Amino acid sequence: MPRPGSGRSIDSQAYQELIRAANEICGMMQLLPEEERRRPLQFCGYITELLSSAPSLRNSLAQSVISSRTYFEILYLVGRYGPELRQIARKKLHPRDRRRLEKNLNRVDALAKRAVAELLAESSSIARIDESVGKALSYIREHTLRALRSLGYRVITLRAHTVTRLIVGKPPINIDSVFEYGTALHPVLGIPYIPASSIKGAFRAFIETSGYTCNTYTLEEFVAKAFGSKEGKGSIIFTDAFPIPQGRGLLIELDVTTPIYGDGSPDPRIREHEARPVPVIYPTVARGLRFFLAIGLGPSIGNECMKAVTEWVSKLFVEGIGAKTTLSYGVLQPNEIRIESD
Repeated sequence: MPRPGSGRSIDSQAYQELIRAANEICGMMQLLPEEERRRPLQFCGYITELLSSAPSLRNSLAQSVISSRTYFEILYLVGRYGPELRQIARKKLHPRDRRRLEKNLNRVDALAKRAVAELLAESSSIARIDESVGKALSYIREHTLRALRSLGYRVITLRAHTVTRLIVGKPPINIDSVFEYGTALHPVLGIPYIPASSIKGAFRAFIETSGYTCNTYTLEEFVAKAFGSKEGKGSIIFTDAFPIPQGRGLLIELDVTTPIYGDGSPDPRIREHEARPVPVIYPTVARGLRFFLAIGLGPSIGNECMKAVTEWVSKLFVEGIGAKTTLSYGVLQPNEIRIESD
């Protein structure tokens, strides 16, 4: 195995800890009977080669996602070989050694995810958004408003910034093997955003639990008119909320949850002297990031309801959207709400 610090390091303690955990796994393979070593030694050979060439990355967000494949491949190896190594260990290793192997496999998995998360965070400055992405965001805003108006919708635009960290949606398919938990990144632009479906679902739940309505509609009538029913389609359209690439802040901040006893072992007993916290790091939308959102209202939504919708969306954002809102995540402060003229 490579020595800590050899190769091109990501300048992170995670890299050295990852090497130590992998070293211990491969050292334990010598405890197996010779006929059981072939597959485990394949795993060790692959992971040794990968860690010897771990890259140092401080480029754009998109480049970091692509170039982090060393750590993606480590995670693939753990996913591919891990179950087989655990099965062999259960049959051939002493329970004490089996638990050590379980802990170190989980440690390698967690540290590789941590390395990818650090690379994302280091390169997620708003100032590093590629010019082409900035132009794409301006194009999306302009043409979204034009499309809504051409379809006969009256348009409300909203600009808001995150007061607390935000977790919404799930990571896209290209990195969901790394972060089972975390916020959504746009699959094309590679930046955090708030999916329209998440906003619409949260808004509907907010209306139904608050009992808000307008004009002479009952709650059930307004929900059917706004969101659709068997009798017809809804009259409210929400767009994805994209960041406004201005300022010097961050797009992504890292958050952490630290399981203490969850080492993956099938043994349910808790041994306090063996407890070892393993931080699970995942990306969240950074505090202070500004977003732009458009809402289209159909002709059946009157002026009174239009004003009410602007108030309700503001209240929803202040209460929080996305995951962990009971822990004060997902709070946004509206900065500007406008009912756009034709």
